[in-house]
Amino acid sequence: MYYHADELVYVAEQQLAQLPASDRTRRYAWQVRELHEATERLYAVYNDWLTVRAALPESARPGTPAYEEPLAESYAEAWHYLDQWAIHGEAVFAVNALAERQSKTGAPTAVAAPPAPAIAARVRR
Repeated sequence: MYYHADELVYVAEQQLAQLPASDRTRRYAWQVRELHEATERLYAVYNDWLTVRAALPESARPGTPAYEEPLAESYAEAWHYLDQWAIHGEAVFAVNALAERQSKTGAPTAVAAPPAPAIAARVRR
């Protein structure tokens, strides 16, 4: 999920923009915004971990307290954003189902994936 979360949110946002406004789509739009924010925060937490990890002394290897403690802190910070995905993630599938249903009854709702450089820029490796 982590490596494709931004793509899932992007497609859901594009599909929502093509659906007629209703109470249902407004609720999904709110959930997709929550997922968008959670995804951005997950990437930020991961990038923070990479910065911390790079600054660790060479003796801080996986399995040592010097490595595991900051890693655990990073995981603890990420839990809330992962919970947001657990709570709202189903909205991505619901929006897709609505968009597919609309495309069968009306005009097609083709959505292009975001450009690859935007995705790669979110995660430093």
